[in-house]
Amino acid sequence: MVRELYNFSAIGYLKVGGAGGGSEWVWKYEDSDAEYDARANIFRVHPGLKEVLGLKQGRAYSASEMDHVEIAIDDVDDEDV
Repeated sequence: MVRELYNFSAIGYLKVGGAGGGSEWVWKYEDSDAEYDARANIFRVHPGLKEVLGLKQGRAYSASEMDHVEIAIDDVDDEDV
């Protein structure tokens, strides 16, 4: 499920920098060649989706926790998307 959310750019993940540099957010819509990293453990919801759904900044969820998160799509009006 997390991979599909990434593939549709609903979420991005934090690519942690190594010894030589900083971390960066990876989004499919910014780089269509960027593959999902199954080792990723910090995710962010797309800002536009966050705004439309009225989501608030919360705590980070790991990939294993995301597998248990249910999203109530029925609560979103088609006009809002």
